Amino acid sequence: MLIKSGKSPPERAGPLISMFIKEVIHDSSNKKRLRDLLNSIYARRREIDHRHKLADKGYIEKVHDYYKIALDIISKETHVSIT
Repeated sequence: MLIKSGKSPPERAGPLISMFIKEVIHDSSNKKRLRDLLNSIYARRREIDHRHKLADKGYIEKVHDYYKIALDIISKETHVSIT
């Protein structure tokens, strides 16, 4: 989406999340909610990758819930069905 809009996506996750939300999401309440969800998903993934946390079932289910909510927001804002 960013490339199609003529934007060059940044390499790091934080700036990429910010740029995506700024360019794609227009409802201000959805911007904050989506930013918080994506940052939380990224932080949890980083904790597991760096072995600070062992991913148990509850941890994975929480991230899955965040992921579903984030996809729902993106689908509503872009009018694109993501399954």
